Amino acid sequence: MEEPFFVRAWKFVGWIGVGLIFFLTLSSNLSETILVIQKSGEFLLTSNENTDVGALWSKEVSLWHLAAYGLLTWWFAQVKHRTQYFRVAAWFLIMGTGLELLQFWVPGRVFQVSDVITNT
Repeated sequence: MEEPFFVRAWKFVGWIGVGLIFFLTLSSNLSETILVIQKSGEFLLTSNENTDVGALWSKEVSLWHLAAYGLLTWWFAQVKHRTQYFRVAAWFLIMGTGLELLQFWVPGRVFQVSDVITNT
């Protein structure tokens, strides 16, 4: 039996999100550009060379990791039966850990245990 159009479209959008995570995680060009959300609510794109962000860098990146993986896990869980929620979560755990490990071989990127933790 074929899945309804809505389910196929929902999964398609989710797979675009997975592709975006792969691209952002493994792109060496993006490693020097960071998004900083200032206390005033303004967004700032800057590089490590121009701004001393210190601990804010980790917090911002961790929040983005947590949001991206949390949203995608929730997204795919919506089209699965409750008995498969653990399988969806495990898949994203494996994907996040694997992508972090792959960063060893991407110039300008590094493996960070804190990213693995926030990916899960």
